Amino acid sequence: MSFGTGLIECSDPSYGQSNQQDIIVYDGFTNTALVEYDNVGIYPIEAVYGTIEVKTTLTRALLKEAFLANRKIRDMAEKVGKFYSLVRHELDSNGYLLSEDMQAIDHLAPRSFIFAYSAGNSSLETIQKWFTELSLETNAHCHGLCILDKDHYLARHPYDKPELLYTSEKNGFSIFLNRLRRALSTMNLMQVDWERY
Repeated sequence: MSFGTGLIECSDPSYGQSNQQDIIVYDGFTNTALVEYDNVGIYPIEAVYGTIEVKTTLTRALLKEAFLANRKIRDMAEKVGKFYSLVRHELDSNGYLLSEDMQAIDHLAPRSFIFAYSAGNSSLETIQKWFTELSLETNAHCHGLCILDKDHYLARHPYDKPELLYTSEKNGFSIFLNRLRRALSTMNLMQVDWERY
């Protein structure tokens, strides 16, 4: 896994690019950025494991901004798709190796996390309320939110209703790191089909 900052793009130009993402976790071994300079780049959605939005002091407006950015990235994956290039090998009747180019399409969206240094004077109950309201309003899915100064962690369970949150009032940073690692490991990435770009 590699880390960068920048924009995410899909192969359909009508979707444009994502908003600026603070941290993009991408496959820098099998794939590469479309453009990259000083660790700021444009990354094909097919190469992205996940994103982390970083906020100094979390407010409802900043949380909404992060949820909307997540929704745009999810739309790229879910509505357009992620296109991968594969090569299939098989032996013919004479024992010669034949190769065939193939394409695989996936619609699994990159994982989305938010890391905030502080939530100011906002209580955990207030942040839970924002999280639920904005999940419903934006139809985004945040895999985890860590609030460092309060040591809190919130997450929405996959496929559950947005109001069913997992919350912890202690060990938030440790839980964040563990959940981030686990969520990123669920992404099966392959070689980007560069002909679509």
